[in-house]
Amino acid sequence: MYLISLKKFPCRNILPTEHLFDIIKKKKVTGIETRLTHIETDITGIKTEMTDIKDTVNRIENRQNAIFEQTAGLIEFRTGVISTLQEINENQKSISEVLASMKYKSGICGDAQYSVVQDCWKNIEQAVRLLFFSLLFHGLFVSY
Repeated sequence: MYLISLKKFPCRNILPTEHLFDIIKKKKVTGIETRLTHIETDITGIKTEMTDIKDTVNRIENRQNAIFEQTAGLIEFRTGVISTLQEINENQKSISEVLASMKYKSGICGDAQYSVVQDCWKNIEQAVRLLFFSLLFHGLFVSY
């Protein structure tokens, strides 16, 4: 029976166990090569995903920089508008005080003239507020 099994092997000088070991080694190598191919495919996919992630991060950074610049511009605008409104408010108070003192102390300004001036300043104040809120509204809803 031992001789019959030796006839089945292509090389008669190799013992059957050695031939089996060679077959097992070849199968292991083939399995390892298959796994390496899968790993290489996975690595290629990961590299592609990393490139996509880097591109996305760059786009986010660019948008963030644009937001920072727009925010700085809006802060400057807000500061300028607030200081201008404070200045207008102080001027209005001063004018109102002057008109009140003119009306009540010296009697130079009549009631009709005083009410016209007051109405005028109220209209100016409303116009400034509308301007401020329209500019603020426009500044808050700037498209990014």
